[in-house]
Amino acid sequence: MSSHKTKPLELAEEEEPDIIVRLSSGPINPFTLNLGQGRAQGYVQIELERQPAARQEAVTLVLDGNGQDITTLDAAVAVQSGLLELVDAESGEPISIPRKDFLPSSASIMATGRRHGSCLLSWDLQSLFWRSHVQVGHGYLLRFSPTDGLLRCLYSNGSSGDDQVPTATTTAVAAAAATHSQATGPSLPVHRALHPPIPLRVIAPAPPPTFTLSLTASSTTCPLNPSSSPTPTPTSPPPFSFTLTLTSPSPSPITVSLRNTCFQTRTSLSDLISIHDLQTAQPVKFPKILVCSPAQPPFPPASSFYEFTPGEPYVRTYPLRWGKGGKAGRGGELDRLVPGRKYIATPGKRMMSMGFGVWRVGTKEELLREEEEHARRGEGEGKTKKWRERWGAERGGVRFVQRVGEEEGVVFTAGDGEGEEQGEGGALREE
Repeated sequence: MSSHKTKPLELAEEEEPDIIVRLSSGPINPFTLNLGQGRAQGYVQIELERQPAARQEAVTLVLDGNGQDITTLDAAVAVQSGLLELVDAESGEPISIPRKDFLPSSASIMATGRRHGSCLLSWDLQSLFWRSHVQVGHGYLLRFSPTDGLLRCLYSNGSSGDDQVPTATTTAVAAAAATHSQATGPSLPVHRALHPPIPLRVIAPAPPPTFTLSLTASSTTCPLNPSSSPTPTPTSPPPFSFTLTLTSPSPSPITVSLRNTCFQTRTSLSDLISIHDLQTAQPVKFPKILVCSPAQPPFPPASSFYEFTPGEPYVRTYPLRWGKGGKAGRGGELDRLVPGRKYIATPGKRMMSMGFGVWRVGTKEELLREEEEHARRGEGEGKTKKWRERWGAERGGVRFVQRVGEEEGVVFTAGDGEGEEQGEGGALREE
């Protein structure tokens, strides 16, 4: 049902109408044309209301279309045929749109005994029509034309209120409407309600941002002798580590969800950092991490969101460790390196391909407060499609690009030299 209050009708004719036709919109106000996604947010429909004194038979609506039975009406067709007007919201002047002829189509819109029926408007926002006639950031009004365009109501048995008209099926009504002479013949008295118009706004979100990523190592040498390493303390740095730094180029805050990304859920350090032997070009296969993910609600928890503030990088350090108990050969990352060999480290392919799939421009606080408001209106986390549209998941996620000059990766040497002792596990051999 419409979310707008309808003004009292002022009939232009003395004849009392059998049917009142009006435009109505859904709960999203103003109705949004998103040229960036090629889809509309919300809905607009043509509503029919039968007056109490009118005959209670099934009603067929005849409109300009493709010459066949329809279940939805293309909004562009309705505007080009003249049935609907697109008005500049600021000036109040109709947008000049060249008229185009269409074949009449029919829609079975109101069953016997029903007082109301509706026909939904469809929006192909990838079409040249909309991109040629509306501007991003501008406001418009959509309303019925007082007289232009084809809009007829017929009883579905083929009559227009005259008992002398022979009975016909709904399909026959559509076929009869396929010629101009019959489509402009007598029909039920219909009144077009011109108020209130439907407000429209046109948006085209910018493409997802690209964050700059930098990978650095704590040293050019990775020590492989745990017995010669100093006893660690809670504040001492790890013997060898990599640091990933992400920077947003946006002048505005961008909030992302870390859930289901390599920064919060990974199966191996290789998801984040890929290491290859410089001599053999073979990848170093790091130990797998067992990930047990409990059932999660559709919308990410507040704790998973991170706000990228302009000029403040996101920095995470990942140390390479020995296996269990500080001994070699039991599942640590250092166990996989060969003393004396040179390696090259680059950002992990999985991390680079995933990026941040859930993101929005704005601060974490204001965006999560907005989500609470959507939840109160019944458009929150349970409405998966709606929140995914709001959070960029339908138009692509944030991607990463390496900082200029770092594309070749980070080169480091394992140990102090070939044949260095590894500890209790003995010398690590190349396999």
